[in-house]
Amino acid sequence: MAESTLSPTINTFRREVGNFLGWGRDYSGWTSNQESDFQYIMGRALRMFYFPPISPDLPQGEWEFLRKQDSITMLNATASYSLPDDFGGTMIDNSISFAGAQRTLKKQTEEELRQMTAMEPSIGQPLYYAIEQSSFVAANGTRWSISLYPVPGPTENNTAMQFRYARIPDLLTNTNIYPIGGAQYGQTLLYAFLAAAEDMVDDGSVVYQQKFEQSLAQAVRVDMDMKNTEPNLDT
Repeated sequence: MAESTLSPTINTFRREVGNFLGWGRDYSGWTSNQESDFQYIMGRALRMFYFPPISPDLPQGEWEFLRKQDSITMLNATASYSLPDDFGGTMIDNSISFAGAQRTLKKQTEEELRQMTAMEPSIGQPLYYAIEQSSFVAANGTRWSISLYPVPGPTENNTAMQFRYARIPDLLTNTNIYPIGGAQYGQTLLYAFLAAAEDMVDDGSVVYQQKFEQSLAQAVRVDMDMKNTEPNLDT
């Protein structure tokens, strides 16, 4: 199905930012410095929207639309597995399961899982998991892995383990033109872009920052209502 024609694209934000900053709506004639400034504005705006600062007006929690389902194929005698590149460090509770399992896996800390493995090595159906940050490499950024206990055995070999997690989106590009979230959050995103542009001008104006915060607070409440009214898929 095609994306809604109400959904903003990267070009929507280019036109509005260009108009606000006096560059004009025709972004095809931007200089390299203007394009670089827009990239900075886009990065800041998307971070402001996807990962808003917590305040009394913004209840804590991840966006429903940033939750993503994926799977990993378990292998015999293999305890640790790399998680997707866009994994944001948060596994949705009670979402890890696999074919034939009678229960979801329970979360443990890295240290707890290491102690369990050291004190009583075991192979078979995994019952517990731990999330750990892999060694940081500047060229690749932060990556994560998941460890299981007991260690999957022959019976679990080639079995898909399913899970849901909070993902980290990428910047918009000329190919990936739509922000995650859809048309219903388009106005909030537009205010985020204009607030970021407003801050870069640094003339003391906070008009769009205030508009963004007001729109964001409403968007967060709508998102929370969706989570509370839809069937719980995480249990």
